[in-house]
Amino acid sequence: GLTMKQNSFTYFLKGKPVGFTLAELLIALLILGVIATFTIPKVLSSQQDSKYKSMAKEVISMVSGAYTAYQQNNTVTTATTSAHLTPYMNYVSVVTSGLIDHRPGLGTKDCASPNNCLQLHNGGKIFFDLETFNGTNGTNFVGMVFDPDGVSTGNQDSLSLVLYFPGRITSREHVSPNSQSSTSTINPSPGADPSWFSWN
Repeated sequence: GLTMKQNSFTYFLKGKPVGFTLAELLIALLILGVIATFTIPKVLSSQQDSKYKSMAKEVISMVSGAYTAYQQNNTVTTATTSAHLTPYMNYVSVVTSGLIDHRPGLGTKDCASPNNCLQLHNGGKIFFDLETFNGTNGTNFVGMVFDPDGVSTGNQDSLSLVLYFPGRITSREHVSPNSQSSTSTINPSPGADPSWFSWN
């Protein structure tokens, strides 16, 4: 009965080697290597995108808070620039040389005077255009550029931000039609925001 079946099973195991051959192990490792080759870069890229997006949200919150603080202590005029907000921001140092990436398609921004950059605690840099609101309408703005890695890598991965006179802040891709500063008139531009950023 049961003893005979157990003996037969034991004989079967003894009669045929149990386990993987070297060739089978090598094939399994090769398959795992191929999977890792395609998966790991995507995982790392996703983590970096998430980090950059989080950093950008911090910067947006900081700029918005700085503008509110500036309004409480000063009169915002058509001549106010984004650089006026600097004393109300949390940063490490003022950077007076070097390049950072601009938004997709526009090359670089130079941190040399008079348009300096701020080195932020999160490792990124923010560049202020020395333009003025040039008006008090809801479409009058000043601009700035946030580069999350803080250096010019040629990938043009920065986020271009627009701060409107009433205090609303948005990204270059989502500006209001015919937005105006002292130096430019801009419209919504599909693809202007880097791939790592979204508002949701």
